[in-house]
Amino acid sequence: MGISDDEPDESRRFAEGLGITFPLLYDADAGYARQVVGADDDGNALPGVVVVTAGRRIHFRQVGVLKDDRVHAP
Repeated sequence: MGISDDEPDESRRFAEGLGITFPLLYDADAGYARQVVGADDDGNALPGVVVVTAGRRIHFRQVGVLKDDRVHAP
């Protein structure tokens, strides 16, 4: 599953562009993102990718600095 604080329609277009078929959840206030990826000095969630195992262990974590550090659909 993927979790994003982007608006659901934006996430849907992104997923379709990359051929993503797993569920995407909306993290409206980015609270979960701040917990697992981190936050900047102003408390805003950092962009990043976190892969969590079925046992709830973080397997992979990539943190960006800017919103443009995110993966983009073609």
